[in-house]
This record gives sequence, structure tokens and C-alpha cells, in this order.
Amino acid sequence: METEPLALGVEEVFDILPLHGELQPGQSQRVAFTFFGHANTVTQVTVLCRVEGGPSYKVALRGEASHISYLLDTSEIDCGLQVFNKVTEAAVTLQNSGKLGFAFVVLSPGTGTAASPLPGMPLVVPSTGYVEPGKQQVLKVYYLPGVPGVFCRAFQMQVGHLEPEKISVKGEGTFPRIHLDLPRNIKGSAKYEKILEKAKEKLDKGSQRDEAVALGEAVAAEPRMDDSGTLWDVQLQMQMEEMLIEEHALEQQKALTSRPPEDTAFHQRVHRRLLKAELPEYILDFGYVVPGDIHTHIVKITNPGHYPASFHGDGYVLYNTGFSVCLDPVKRLPYCETKTFEACFDPQSASLPLGKVDVLLPIKVTRGPTFQVRLRAVVAEPSLCLSRDRLEFSAVQCGQCQEETIQLHNTFQVPCKWSISVNVPVKEVDKHLPASEHQKLLEEMKSTPCVFEVLPSAGTLAPGQQCRVQVRFSPMEEKCYRGELQIRICQSSQRLQVLVLGHGLEPRLEFSPSELELGPLLPQSCGEEGAVVMKSPCEVYSLEFDEQHLAEEQLLQTLKDDNSRNSLLLPPCAPGEKLTVEAQGRGTKMKVDVVDPPGKVVKLGNLWTGQTVKKIVTIANNSAAPLAFKLRVTSTVPELQEAGVLCLKPSKELKLKRRGDTCKVEVTFCPKRRIQPFTTEVLLECPGLVRSLFVVRGSCRGSLVSLDQDHLSFGAVVHRSYTCQCVVMRNTGDRGVR
Repeated sequence: METEPLALGVEEVFDILPLHGELQPGQSQRVAFTFFGHANTVTQVTVLCRVEGGPSYKVALRGEASHISYLLDTSEIDCGLQVFNKVTEAAVTLQNSGKLGFAFVVLSPGTGTAASPLPGMPLVVPSTGYVEPGKQQVLKVYYLPGVPGVFCRAFQMQVGHLEPEKISVKGEGTFPRIHLDLPRNIKGSAKYEKILEKAKEKLDKGSQRDEAVALGEAVAAEPRMDDSGTLWDVQLQMQMEEMLIEEHALEQQKALTSRPPEDTAFHQRVHRRLLKAELPEYILDFGYVVPGDIHTHIVKITNPGHYPASFHGDGYVLYNTGFSVCLDPVKRLPYCETKTFEACFDPQSASLPLGKVDVLLPIKVTRGPTFQVRLRAVVAEPSLCLSRDRLEFSAVQCGQCQEETIQLHNTFQVPCKWSISVNVPVKEVDKHLPASEHQKLLEEMKSTPCVFEVLPSAGTLAPGQQCRVQVRFSPMEEKCYRGELQIRICQSSQRLQVLVLGHGLEPRLEFSPSELELGPLLPQSCGEEGAVVMKSPCEVYSLEFDEQHLAEEQLLQTLKDDNSRNSLLLPPCAPGEKLTVEAQGRGTKMKVDVVDPPGKVVKLGNLWTGQTVKKIVTIANNSAAPLAFKLRVTSTVPELQEAGVLCLKPSKELKLKRRGDTCKVEVTFCPKRRIQPFTTEVLLECPGLVRSLFVVRGSCRGSLVSLDQDHLSFGAVVHRSYTCQCVVMRNTGDRGVR
């Protein structure tokens, strides 16, 4: 669309001052030509200067008026993810798209240098300038986030007399980081507990929890609990670390305002200190460890940040502490990837004394913070407490015994393995005796049973556990006995002793008179009698003639003791009292379960003849008593009763221990001909009980040919003639036959 030219007078476009004058010889005069620009106009005129009495002079005037016009390649600089203590650089191109040159200036351009701008303040270089028509100027924008988190800053640039243009700088400040599947040391620190509450509130308000789903799956660890029971997820720890580093960075930035921007070295040191925030320590507690034992723990390190993480552990701090880690330097671990390392504690390798061991292991992340792992352990020695250190038995008759009890108590936090041995003083054998006699005496002393017996003689006590130990005194002869119970504790220097004393009594029979003399007697006489008085501290009976004794002996031979010492302990009977034996027992419910397959159904499938399938059945004994049993297949199908068609392995008797012991049974199905779908039971047989254990199902496809007649009768046939009979053959199987 064409526009009509404006009707403007010459005086509205050009102005000349002065319009006339007088010049003396040698004098000069300055004449000002003024051009009044009107929008989008091009004007050209000729000015005529007349000299009285002389020539005329022509001056050509030409003028053009236009608006200032410029272009910016972007008004929003997206820095994306940036390490928050590193300077990021971007460029903005200012292009003069008009016919007039213009000057530009950046309002509040920031201070500092390109290598060290003030944190959070965009620095634009150059901040002022002039752009000729058709030219362009590249502006460098330097930005230091200074704190982790999302940032959005803006600066204004004014071109000529126009309104300032707003240019924004946005992105997210971050840092390389790692996460360990260990609890953090928070409880007891007011600073950390306060930051923790703020981090929870911030996460509740934001939508950052959705981002933690993928990261939580990558960490693949159980949620960690600290001592206060707080649930630690990865996202909460990341938020807390960011807030701590932000707080530390803001404190460091205060020092930058006190130095001039030209002090680049100081600014660089402050930038490096931005990452030296004190973060909560990770805790790896090995607990109580006995010298000689080696405890290990596998630690997972995950990169929860979007930056590849490179890190290494300073293993030199663990020298001669008993701790060791197998952590090689890791370079550029990708996002959500995991690296594992093994931490060990061996107190004996460093000859550590008893007590607590506490070491701080730093793990330095390149261009990121340092994570501290506090390794803890307590070197402890197993120990026991005895209820008594002296046992004194009353006088016990030979053939009888007496029992006393002592109690062992493990009051420490480590398992305690103990054993008890009995030391009884023995007489020394004279070395001057002949060798054969000397050896004979030694063998007799070894074969002599010990009068003091301990049950149980060994065991293991868990922390805080107690057990009772029975000490039995069975004297062999009438004398005083003295011995010591030596209690040894595995991996401990503690030695405990219990003094045991006892006195044995041997029953003696006294006859009065000790000799009975009867006078001479004649054959076939009535004989003569004499009286003998017998005194005994115990009951006396005749082995040959006492029928009650014989009946009691027969009863005792049918009884067994549970202590596997080939002895049966019964309370002593008073003289004349009959032997009374009370037998007690308790029945337990048999609980045998099929663990696999589920549903107690073994599916063999639909096979062809000649194929073989094997299935494994897992059987568990969940009873409180051991179990011995056999398995048997019951089926009325004739094809299954053939040898080798359906069998179980092993076929012999199975024995399972109590409470969870398992065994595997192989079910083999090898059909030889077509079998219709069947369901048969496998029975469990043990003395006095038969029950169904699981079910077997299957079938077999094959050929099955039948005739409508099983014999043909031709009857009488005339000589040189013939007769015919028809037989129908039918295939009722699953495949064709020839």
C-alpha cells in the first residue's frame, strides 16, 4: 500500500541561520544548517547563496529520518543444570536492523570480573557501546549461581532513547553428589534437626517426591531409620544437603563483599569453599566384635544427582585402626547407577585393646562436597557370670548320686561359647615301678570313671541369655572327694573355676557273731540252728530268692533314660518300699507340608507315548519331632501300574529333622501307551498313619485301535467254494496308524 507524500514546507524540514549577513575583507561567518527529521521521510533540496555584485553559490542539502531498530537473538538465557560454584557463560547478540546507529547501556550490569562475578548477579561484558547501522554486538553474560537450587535472574539493557529491554537468566544450580545406604547421624544435633524439619516442609509443599520414585528403585535399599525412628528417603536427604550447602554458601558470600572485585585469587578461594559445608555423617556401626573375628559390611553408593559423580575414599586414615575398605577411585558414575564396596573390621590385625573404636572416613566427590562415614565398633571379649563358685555335696552313699545346679549368665553383648572340664587330683604313679606295672596303673587310672559329671559340658549363650548346668556327684568309694570345674570361654582370656567337694559313704554289713559254730550232728538227726544278727544301713535282698527284686529288675530293663549315659536315675526307695516308676510323655502333631508345587498338585501334562517328564516336589517337616516315612503311589488305572510308568525317587524311607527340614522327591512319568486323563494320590506312610500328601495329574496321547469282533466263525463250507466275513477296524486314538 503506497502512502501519499507529506505536504511539508521547506522551512519545516530545513532551517538556516543566519539567512543573511555582511562580511568584511578577511572575515568568516559560520552558517548552521538544521535538519528536522520527520518519520520515514527522505528530503533533498538545493540552497542558493547570492553575493551582491558577485556570483551565486549552490549548496545541496539531503536528509533522511528513521526510527532506531534493533534485534536480540534471545531474551531468555537457559543455563540448564550448572555446578553452583562454577561460572557459566552465555552470549546475547544485539543487531542494529535500522538505518541509524545507536548506543546501548546495560542497567546494573553487575560487578566483578569475568572469572569471578558476584554470586547471583549477572555480569554483562561490554556493558555499554555503540552499534553502527547493519552491525551487531555480541554481549557476554557471566553468571555464578552461588547456591544450589533453581535460579532466575534478569538484567535490563537500554538502546538509545527506547524503553529498556529485559533479559532473564534461568537454570538450576547443582553439584555432584553421592548417596550411601547407611543411616545418618542426626539425633542430638539441634542444627541438623532444625534443617530436617525445614526440608520436610519444603518437600511437602513441592512436587519433588515424584522425582524420587525412579531414584528409590535405583538405590534398591530398605528405608533407613535413624535412632529417633525418622524415615530416611533419598529425596529428603538430598533436600537437606542442599539446604545445608546453601546456608554455608550464603555465609561465604558475605566475605566477597569486603574485597574488591580485582582480588581474583581471594574470590577463587571463596568459590572453592562454597562446597565445604559440614554435612551429616553416615554411620557404619559394626557393633561388638571379638578379637579374632572379622566383621564385614557391603555398602552401596548411588549417584542421585544428574551430574556424573567421580569420587574416592581416603583409606590412609584407617591405617592401624582395624578398619579397612576396598574402595577404588570411581570416575563419572552415571545418574542412578550404583557402586558397592566392602568395609571390614579386624581388631586383631591392629592389636586393638578392649573398648570403643571410632574412625572418620572421608569420601571426596570431585567438584562436590566431602561425605564423612563414621566407622564404629566395640572390641569386646566374651565373659560369663557364675551364680556360685563353690559346690559342696552332702554325704552320698556309693551307688547313689546327688545333683547341684549352677547358673551361667552372659551379661555382655557378644555370643559366648563355653566349655567345662572336670579336674580331679590323682595320685602320682611311682616312676620306679616296673614298666609293665607302671603302664597297668596308668590305664586303670584312665578307665576309672569321674565322680563329678557336668551336663551340659559345652554350649553357646546369646547376649543376655542364661542357662543352668547340672553337676552330678556319684562316689565310687568311701572317701572325701575334691575337684575343680574349669570353665573355658572361647576367644577370651577369662578363666573361671568352681570348687566341688563331696563325701562318699560305702554301705557295710555287720554280722553278730561274725562266726557261727554248730556242734557235731548225727546223720538223720533233726539238725541244729544258730542265730546270726545282721545290721545294714540300707535294704538288703537275696539275688536268687527275692521275687520282688526280680520283678523290679525286669521292669527297670524296659526303661531308658533320656540323657544317653546308659544310666537311669530314680529316687532311692525306703527299706521295704516297693519300686514305683511313673512314665510320662507327650505326643506332638505331625505337620508335613508340600512347599512346591503350590496347591499340592503335580501337573505332568499331556504327553505322547515314548516321552518322559520329571517333576520335583519339595516336602517340609514342620512338626516339633523328627519324622521317618515312605511315599507310595495309589492308582486303579492299569496302565499306571506297569513298571516304570509312574514312579517316585527316592523310593526308600525318607527321614526329616524337625522344624523346617526339607527334602525333594522326583516324580517321573514315562507312559508306554495311551492313557486317559487321570488323577491319583501319593500317600505318606509312617508307623500307625497313612495320609494323602499330594495329587498327580496327567494323560498320554497315542494310538488305540479296536476291532468290532475278536473271533470269526465261517461254519461249514462246500468244497471248492468260499465265504467272506467283514471285520471293522476303528482308530479311537489321537494319531493315525498304518
